[in-house]
Amino acid sequence: MKIGEKEIEVSKHFKLYITTRMSNPHYTPEVSCKVAVVNFCVKLSGLVDQCLGIVVKAEQAQLEKTKNETIKKVSDNKDTILFLEDEILKKLSESKGNILEDVALIDTLQQSKEKSDEIKVALEQSEILMKKIDDTRETYRGCGKQAAILYFVLNDLNKIDPMYQFSLDWYKALFMRSIEESREHMFQDRIKSITKYHTLQVYKQACRSLFEKDKLLLSMQMCVALQIDAGEVNLDEWNFFLRGGQVLDRATQAPKPPFDWITQQAWDNITELEKAIPETFTGISNAISLNNKEWLRWFLSVTPAPPESAQLPGEWETKCDDKLKKMIVLRCFRTDRVNFAIRNYVEHFMKKEFIENRPTILKDVFEESKASEPIIFVLSPGVDPTPAIRKQADERNVLLEPLSMGKGQSEKAKQLLAAGAQEGNWIFLANCHLSISLLPELENIIDGIFKTEVNPDFRLILSAAPHPDFSISLLQRSLKITQEPPKGIKSNMLKVYGAKSEFSTVMQDRDFRKAVFGLAWFHTLVIERKKFRSLGWNVKYSFNESDYSVCEDLIANYLGRTEDGKVIDETWDKKQPVPWDAIQYLIAQCNYGGRVTDDRDRKLIDVYSREIFNDNLTAPEKWRPYGTEELKYNYPADEQNTKVDPIALFTPEFFYEEIANGMEEADKPLAFGQHVNAEINS
Repeated sequence: MKIGEKEIEVSKHFKLYITTRMSNPHYTPEVSCKVAVVNFCVKLSGLVDQCLGIVVKAEQAQLEKTKNETIKKVSDNKDTILFLEDEILKKLSESKGNILEDVALIDTLQQSKEKSDEIKVALEQSEILMKKIDDTRETYRGCGKQAAILYFVLNDLNKIDPMYQFSLDWYKALFMRSIEESREHMFQDRIKSITKYHTLQVYKQACRSLFEKDKLLLSMQMCVALQIDAGEVNLDEWNFFLRGGQVLDRATQAPKPPFDWITQQAWDNITELEKAIPETFTGISNAISLNNKEWLRWFLSVTPAPPESAQLPGEWETKCDDKLKKMIVLRCFRTDRVNFAIRNYVEHFMKKEFIENRPTILKDVFEESKASEPIIFVLSPGVDPTPAIRKQADERNVLLEPLSMGKGQSEKAKQLLAAGAQEGNWIFLANCHLSISLLPELENIIDGIFKTEVNPDFRLILSAAPHPDFSISLLQRSLKITQEPPKGIKSNMLKVYGAKSEFSTVMQDRDFRKAVFGLAWFHTLVIERKKFRSLGWNVKYSFNESDYSVCEDLIANYLGRTEDGKVIDETWDKKQPVPWDAIQYLIAQCNYGGRVTDDRDRKLIDVYSREIFNDNLTAPEKWRPYGTEELKYNYPADEQNTKVDPIALFTPEFFYEEIANGMEEADKPLAFGQHVNAEINS
């Protein structure tokens, strides 16, 4: 064997085994011809049996124990039969003279026959017992199969982003935890309880590791994968929905009608749809040509329902008898509405929880984490998790030791990890994507530390931007948290209230809670408006949490902030009205407005502040943003009719839950004061 430049002799018993965590590795022909490549990846059928064993062991522990004992007994009995047969052949080969006169041989044959008969009876009884056990186990097969299907949905996510890695060991632990925790959320059918609870837990846990843009994709993939297994989805329809239609020969294509609202791409999709799924869509191109007004009305529909919810023209509402067929037609004409249709689809077949994207609560993450499980923060541009991590460490009175990774830092990292594992410190290795070449060495250091007993308070925290060469094994063994600015009105509102443990103490506490809600709404609008591109702001602005914090402090001062029961500002007078003009100016012109450079943008932010910060905000009635009368964006607390202490009841946690459960999921342009067509530009 040649190693490097040297040729060395090797033993004939020498074997070399190499493993990789890459799901689909590509080796050069020179390597492939010299090795035997074995696909050791788990298959669906094998994982179904593993998950079935897990759920039966948890639900029917004695049954699974009996099955394992029976399997061992059957194996032992078969080995005994083979041994007896070999023993007989050996005796026969060693026998000399007349076999009938060999008493020892005859005795051995007689004993073997008796033993063999006993074993055969035992094997028959074992087979009957195994059949009963298997029949009982089969009742849980649906649960095991659904769990296996969901794992493969997660396993395919690495094709979207290499940082989306989930290990089978992690998934099995999640499945076992779901089985135990589902006992607290019992339905009449125990198997349904496990499958429903586990499916939701898979979505929630996976969403922690996904960027916002991929969460709806996960929901749809989970939903369709389960429907395909149940035979409820036509694969031809699903493939067309994913890929659309492409015309290969335009000479045979029907001519496009002379209607401006039908683009060439839309017509290509329609004509190919007729060919791909003729049993449903034959004649749809003629129907569109002959019934232009009805199809145009559907295409432009806004009220009472947008295209994804409106009925299709004529007989096509009946022909497209399921939601996937309707989504295919929508995809042909209105790709800008497909995401909304997917949300409706998932909510219809699963639950509303599968389209809700709540911000990750770091407190829960650290409570669930273990000393032997690294935590990786997957970063997006402009996000720094250090303050949030430091806050969690301070709340637990734990020493946080940060280290920015780079060249020559491996030895220092090794020392910090060794000391932290013994003393129970938190070690934060930041920007690991800048030192990808050091990750294998870092992983060896981690393995060495975890082989010894570590302090249960120890935590290893890493941060890295997505990188295609990031260590797969390190990602799979870690708890991954994506860090990115929240997207959408609801997510931003939840982030504002999720960051609070309590409200500031002020004299006018009811007015202050309402003003905070108004400020959170204002903060959300100015941040989210950028999604409309040139229809949102003329110039991009980087509004952040510091803008919000400063404005909340000044509102608290104007409403009588107190310390030790005394008002801080001695000139404050409760009888004086709230100086909304000053608040509007300080928010729109000084704080947030200090970032605004365009004159028209300055006028816009001034309009927002005047519409929100006025006497209507603190009026007895429930405040709602201007122009959102038909939408669920109103102030959630009914402070007028409460009979308990409002300070104790209306906490940030109360507002968080009310917003999470009651506010609109999808952003409506009306909330921003935009026309409904602005959605096309978002």
